[in-house]
Amino acid sequence: MRSLRAAALLLLIGLVPAHATELALDKATIGRLKSLPVGQEFSLDAFPVGPALNKPVRFHRVEVYAPDAHIFVVTAEGQKEVPRSSRTFLRGYAHDGSARVAMSLNADGTFAQGNGSGPDGAFVLHARADAAGTHHVVAQTLESTIPAGYHYDFRCGNEGETMDVTAPDAPVAAANAVTTAASSPSSFSFGTVAVDTDKLFMSTLFSNNTTSATNWIAQMFNTMNTMYENDLNVQLVQGTTFLRVGTDPYGTITVVPADRTDLDKFGTYWNAHYSSVKRAFATLLSGRGPCSSCGTGCVSCSASGIAWINQFCQSGFVGNGGGGTNADFIGSYNIAQVFASSVIDPAADIAARLTGHELGHNFGAAHTHCTDKTTGHFDTATNTIDTCYNGEGASHGGQCYNGSTLTCPAGGAGSIMSYCNVTGCGGTQNLLQFNGTQISATLAPHVAAETPGCLYIDEIFKNAFN
Repeated sequence: MRSLRAAALLLLIGLVPAHATELALDKATIGRLKSLPVGQEFSLDAFPVGPALNKPVRFHRVEVYAPDAHIFVVTAEGQKEVPRSSRTFLRGYAHDGSARVAMSLNADGTFAQGNGSGPDGAFVLHARADAAGTHHVVAQTLESTIPAGYHYDFRCGNEGETMDVTAPDAPVAAANAVTTAASSPSSFSFGTVAVDTDKLFMSTLFSNNTTSATNWIAQMFNTMNTMYENDLNVQLVQGTTFLRVGTDPYGTITVVPADRTDLDKFGTYWNAHYSSVKRAFATLLSGRGPCSSCGTGCVSCSASGIAWINQFCQSGFVGNGGGGTNADFIGSYNIAQVFASSVIDPAADIAARLTGHELGHNFGAAHTHCTDKTTGHFDTATNTIDTCYNGEGASHGGQCYNGSTLTCPAGGAGSIMSYCNVTGCGGTQNLLQFNGTQISATLAPHVAAETPGCLYIDEIFKNAFN
């Protein structure tokens, strides 16, 4: 990420870790972070970016919501608006580019949550406050935060479907495209993601507590953006959001993992009921991913998702998305069936990867084991970006890696569109980043083509990252 102008840069000098990876942040420092204006920076000299690694990290404060975003709680009696998250959200990048951090502070200035990825893989931040109000921040591997006895699995429904469909040449409905907010070019684009939920998401993960759900979703967006902001110069902002308590229109979406029929139902409902909600994309967060006992002291949970590929600001059209005869309702929609357990993912660390993966499909990326590592073309079975997974070739006419020997990337962790986390490459979660070939060959060109028509630019950010 490009640094701010020198006049906007605030450097914090002299903070040293209390031990190898612990960073002590006194009340004054926390206060400066919390009061940082949106778009300005603050550098910490030795921030923990892994269990045994500290690096200088430059943080900037961000706004996670679109300017016109509303949060509604929906019950059988109707809907009412509830406040946005009151947290302060910050994103940081190591000076050498090797680590990415998403962090939030509570309204009272105390540490709330944090996570990221670095040279040693995915990590989660924790902080304890002492009597003087100093916060002692440490990092631990994401995998080590999963409680003993819990096991989890993930599948993307795109694995078994043909989801790359060419949209008809028709103008985008004006209500679905956010109006361009700047009169001069900006190097930073914004994409509004509207969010819907089902009743299981609210009841199973949050016991219908709307404040907890609002904070969790906002943190998920903050974490996702360490990929989109840094790799694509796009900031995903949370748009109008519906938190459904006790009732939802998605009771017929029962398949786990999510499939194309489920996506049709979501898109059809939104096209019919929310055509006026401004958005570039719409995400359904579902708590339908099951958790069940797998023996004494053992709990098995699953998560899944599905998305149309390369669909920007498309409210929907009828087409053949599955290679068969059924008429699909295709558009800028994705479903993320997150883990139905707040114990596994209390700070949306894994959900950010799942939802970020599905939005990556909307932006035009396929799975890395189906993508040529030189050209970025897909689907292909040879010269693929990685060979972490060989189970998708059959459903794509052999045009994904289908060899017998699976090879994990150096270091074990894959990029966000990979299945390296599924096949147990060192037990690691995917890194919060896109593959370089997918960025240059597919994603960046799509972003350029959709700005400012679908993705928008904002005058207040015009010079923020020069």
